[in-house]
Amino acid sequence: MSRNEELAGIFQEIAAVMQYQGESWFKIKAYIDFSSTLTGLKRAVEDMTATELEALPGVGRIIREKTHRYLEDGTFPLLERIRKVDPGIRGMLAAGMMPAAVRALEQKAGITSTEALHTASQGGTLSLSGIPTRQRNAIKAFLAEH
Repeated sequence: MSRNEELAGIFQEIAAVMQYQGESWFKIKAYIDFSSTLTGLKRAVEDMTATELEALPGVGRIIREKTHRYLEDGTFPLLERIRKVDPGIRGMLAAGMMPAAVRALEQKAGITSTEALHTASQGGTLSLSGIPTRQRNAIKAFLAEH
C-alpha cells in the first residue's frame, strides 16, 4: 500500500468517526475531499514540500500539518483521539455503515459492533423501533449486504 493510500484511508476514517460524533460538516468534508485528492495523486505525498501540498485543492495549514506529522511520527493528536473511539463502532463505520445509523444503533439498541448487530439480527432480538426511517433502511441494507 502506498503512503497516499494509507493516508487517504486515515483521513476517511477520521471523517467517518467525526460524522458519527456529530462534528462540523465543514471539517468532515475537508477530510473527505483530502482523502479523494490523495487517492488521485500521481505523486507520492511524502515527496511533496509543504508548499506543494498546500497547493492541492482544499489543503490548508491544518491538513498539511497533520499530513507531515503523520509522515514523520506515524500519528497526530486528532488521529489518537479518533482511535480511542470504541473499536466496534469504528469497525461498523469502516465496514461502510452510515455514521448516523451507527449512532442510532448505539443509542437506541445498545449495539456497538457488527458482530453484535449480526447476533441480534439472527437471534431475532434486533429492535429498530425509535430509529428514524433513513437510518433503519441503512441498517437493513447493511445487514443484507453483509
